[in-house]
Amino acid sequence: MRIFVACLVKNEEDVIEQSLLAATQWADKIFVYDNASTDRTVERIKAVAAVNDKVVLWKSDDKHYKNNLFGDIFNNYRHESKEGDWWAWYPADEFYLDDPREFLSKVPKMYHVVKCQSFNYQLTHEDLEEFEFVDGEVFDRERLKYYRGDTTTEKRFFRYRKRLEWPAGAMHPKHIGVTYPKKIRIKHYQHRSPYQLQMRLDTRRVLVETGYKFFKHAAQTDWKEKLKYRKDLFKDEGNNELKYVDIKHDHKTNPLMDMVRMILHTLRIFP
Repeated sequence: MRIFVACLVKNEEDVIEQSLLAATQWADKIFVYDNASTDRTVERIKAVAAVNDKVVLWKSDDKHYKNNLFGDIFNNYRHESKEGDWWAWYPADEFYLDDPREFLSKVPKMYHVVKCQSFNYQLTHEDLEEFEFVDGEVFDRERLKYYRGDTTTEKRFFRYRKRLEWPAGAMHPKHIGVTYPKKIRIKHYQHRSPYQLQMRLDTRRVLVETGYKFFKHAAQTDWKEKLKYRKDLFKDEGNNELKYVDIKHDHKTNPLMDMVRMILHTLRIFP
């Protein structure tokens, strides 16, 4: 079993090096597509790739951002895969709480998809009082100890088959497969510093203005609007036992439909 990673990045200079190095602990290859970063992201990707051959910078261009650019990476490198390998799409601001290699090794062959459960860490008013933040500095995960009580889920790993197709414009491969009921846990650091957070808001606003529909909820224009108070969050106590009160986007599958999908995949009507 090998694990291949499709990593799509834009303006992640503060976190990209440690994110890629963390992924090399469990991935066999990490293919990076830079979407026209204007900071030092590309420079730092090249620095990691120079000392670790698991990291490959595919290209950097200004193709209009969509999540389905992950499919471009997959279609370019799928020839390196064999039946039974896994592919993942990997944002640069996430770190796995569960070891993906260990987790995936226990997924029965009848399942083809693994969803993640993301714990979303927040920059707080108290963080700004306790720490000095410098524009563009390397992200220090030890500073951010507080996360929201609502978590999010989405498809993150899929098992490779030769007959899989990932059409242009699609979010995932066609007939991606049956989802495993257990979820792999992720620490998601989307709000890391005032500088990074403002750049994130500016980038998303431009994408919405140019037609990218998935960031329409990102209406804030000032990073201060994203700050939280610690009293409204959970604290990470460092014991890997994270709490939550709600899971968003956790669409329950129909057991009957899962059975039908399993039959269709077994008969190779679906890939």
